[in-house]
Amino acid sequence: MDENLHIRTSTGVELSFELASLGDRLLAWFLDFLLMVAYVFIASMLVTTFMADGGTNAAVVSSILMLPVILYHFLSETLMNGQSIGKRARNIQVVRLDGQQATIGNYAMRALVRLLEIVLLQGSLAMLFIVSSKYGQRLGDVAAGTTVVKVKKQNSMEESLFRDVPETHQVRYPEAVQLSNDDAETLGLLLYELKKSRNEMVLMRMAQDARKRLAGRLGIDSPVHDLDFLNGILDDYNYLQTRA
Repeated sequence: MDENLHIRTSTGVELSFELASLGDRLLAWFLDFLLMVAYVFIASMLVTTFMADGGTNAAVVSSILMLPVILYHFLSETLMNGQSIGKRARNIQVVRLDGQQATIGNYAMRALVRLLEIVLLQGSLAMLFIVSSKYGQRLGDVAAGTTVVKVKKQNSMEESLFRDVPETHQVRYPEAVQLSNDDAETLGLLLYELKKSRNEMVLMRMAQDARKRLAGRLGIDSPVHDLDFLNGILDDYNYLQTRA
């Protein structure tokens, strides 16, 4: 299994995501399992305390109280951008194989197949697929077109994309408004990596490639240095977005 997921973006930059290890995924699952056990215990105590007579009503209430357990992974991944509480604790996240945030449909498919993998087969099939597949995918990931990757620190993402552009900023490239958020995020990540990388030659070539593709796509002919161009595009994008 490759330890990284490599994706070539529309700007020509290849992004690399570190795949979550089997150990991280098992620990995340165990933390989620403990949370669900605690919930079931508390829910059972409530049913026993407040519905001592039992009967049909107790059975109905018990079934309703079990819904959060059944829907836990789907709801948490949907509401927490591809993470459950266990995944967040282990800094891992569900993403699509193209590097984009998974959709509700992706999460739903993972949850449906999870019933087969874990409930019916005690998780043995899931572990087998994770270990043997190219991108560390369990069967649910294969069906949904997703995998699980390690998450970078949130402040790194914020630093890479969201810039404090002054009110007096002069837009040099109005064409930057044509960029998608994904384009801007990719540029931000590239520029962020350039600041802290020791292998500048490789990233400089990536910057040159990204600049060439962006300039061609946006129809911009500018003589400035590659990094100045990319920083200018990103600054203009942020300025134009805040004033759209």
